Amino acid sequence: IIASGIGQINDVIQDGINGFLIPEKDPIALANKIIDVYNYSNIEQIKIQARKDAIDKYDWKVNAQKVIDIVNSIKS
Repeated sequence: IIASGIGQINDVIQDGINGFLIPEKDPIALANKIIDVYNYSNIEQIKIQARKDAIDKYDWKVNAQKVIDIVNSIKS
């Protein structure tokens, strides 16, 4: 994932961990980052982490269980 660090994207993407951030409205930075990613030796680890983060944070089953846990803690 290559994204501009605007809005809430900084809450989702950790530069160099699960994707890459570039400055907003900077096509040169985007082009350079695409080249960097193409040559990046650790890209498999980035892809694995991005998938793990997506599942951990956004999978509906995970989030449904979190809601159930919250409701159960309130009921107790």
